[in-house]
Amino acid sequence: MEMPQVRSVTAFGGLMDALPPLSSFPVLRVLTAAWNSVLKESHYLEGLGSSLHLRYINLMHTRTRQLPKDIGHLKLLQVLEIYGTGIEELPESMALLQGLICLRADWKTRMPDWLGKLTSLQELWIWPAVDKYARFVEELRKLRELRVLVTCNAPPYESVQTDLLEALRSLHKIMVIDIGLRSTFPKGSVRKTCKEGFVLSLHLRRLILGGIKFPRLPVWISPLRLPNLCDLLVYVHDVEQQDMDVIGDFKYLRNLHILIVSNKTGEKEILTCGIGAFQNVRLCHIYRQVMFVHGSMPRLEDVRLEIRVWEVKGVSPDFDFDLGLLNLPAIQQVMVNIDCAYSRAVDVEEAEAALRHAVHMHPNSPTLTISRSREEVPAFS
Repeated sequence: MEMPQVRSVTAFGGLMDALPPLSSFPVLRVLTAAWNSVLKESHYLEGLGSSLHLRYINLMHTRTRQLPKDIGHLKLLQVLEIYGTGIEELPESMALLQGLICLRADWKTRMPDWLGKLTSLQELWIWPAVDKYARFVEELRKLRELRVLVTCNAPPYESVQTDLLEALRSLHKIMVIDIGLRSTFPKGSVRKTCKEGFVLSLHLRRLILGGIKFPRLPVWISPLRLPNLCDLLVYVHDVEQQDMDVIGDFKYLRNLHILIVSNKTGEKEILTCGIGAFQNVRLCHIYRQVMFVHGSMPRLEDVRLEIRVWEVKGVSPDFDFDLGLLNLPAIQQVMVNIDCAYSRAVDVEEAEAALRHAVHMHPNSPTLTISRSREEVPAFS
């Protein structure tokens, strides 16, 4: 095999030392060195800019700390994967990569001011710093071809979070929005976009809004406006039964995470997953107690809930903590956190005993994991 003919190179471990310089591969199209602990010296990438036919570069989870400054010469480059490298700076010449379709940056990679020049991007992973977030939102609006966005939540200012949602609204081809948490819990609430006129792309399949908290479930999170939604994660201050009914009508929804911050104790009924609802949900994580009636969630395999004992007893003192787990024919795993704050020990024990009994009686013998929180908060006298 002659090196001038080689179009694809995959290097593992010490093989990097055995390879000739990259300039020896004039027609190279694919370079893969992912998970290569040897790739930590910049000289391994010398001559990268001369490989003008490169379409794909994968350096994920290597010890590479910087990219060659001449990477902008690779006019045909379509994919650059550097997640897990620790690369902090993207060379300014990358702004010339008009054909770049996929950029998976690292957590430490600083958001460049020229990001909006990469107008062919269809997939972007990037985590801008707080002081760069406003610029990030501005650049994001220019990426009209974007299909996949993986990023972190906006700073806890309503104006910035609203601007972010408005930028997402302008991405008409977006299919995946994955906004992970920068901190442990989002602060503040977005209110301005919870109105009738706001809508995201009809193509959206995955909506993870881990860093934005809403006072109520936004009206634009509905089967009519997001008909292809498969994955949903949303922080909501309060959820009512009508919200559960809306979410239950999503035809393709498989993974559901509703993190409910709080509710007005004594004024709300226990949430119910009704008959015929959630027909394709496999995983359900609701940060509050719900009841499953017969015919709801027939494909549910993994359920994660929280029981706030004092809230439940406040709404219905005679409630026996029967969640309807026996109505879930496909269930394999049950994880429940029991919030013990303000609760009597006897009520907490009753909740735990009811869970264990329901799982014991289920024909699938699902795995049960129970945890307790806020046991140090005393019960009301």
